[in-house]
Amino acid sequence: MGNDMEIKDEKSYIFDKTMKCNVCNKEFTTKQVRTGKARYTGTNDILKPLYTGIDSTKYDIIMCPHCGYAAVPRTYGKLTPKQRQLIRDNIEGKFKVTWKEEDSYSYDVAIRRCKMALLTEMITGTKISESAYLCLRLAWLYDGRIEELRSQNASEYTPVGVSFPLLGLPVTTSVSSAIWPSFT
Repeated sequence: MGNDMEIKDEKSYIFDKTMKCNVCNKEFTTKQVRTGKARYTGTNDILKPLYTGIDSTKYDIIMCPHCGYAAVPRTYGKLTPKQRQLIRDNIEGKFKVTWKEEDSYSYDVAIRRCKMALLTEMITGTKISESAYLCLRLAWLYDGRIEELRSQNASEYTPVGVSFPLLGLPVTTSVSSAIWPSFT
């Protein structure tokens, strides 16, 4: 019941904006937060901006659903001809939208969109600071997803059977046991 109220409330903070892609020249719609609708309340421990009624970080990436070009609004469309060609060669032919269009973005969709923006940054060879900024945004989205799971009273945040091979840890059923293995 509470989730329906949150979704309805979030929908009132966003609108559809029509954009034209600078790579494939096709029009598409993206969701944006209404200016002045959400009130800024501060930041949390990881410097994520907090607003009343909405997590604005879910709507900070503009992505073309036709070719896969994605970026933050302040850099969207500012591409050189060489960068456009790199996106056409490396992303456009391989990209396919794997989620359905809804009234608002879920954290999972927002995470995928942010990863596409990071891929675009890596392929076009922009400044490392832009990639770092997208990584910070991705961390904010994962933080929001974890909070969403906690609010749904999820008891485990890691699915059964997930291992952490880079850490050399065995298959576990929870994050806490993976981070703090027992040595007894």
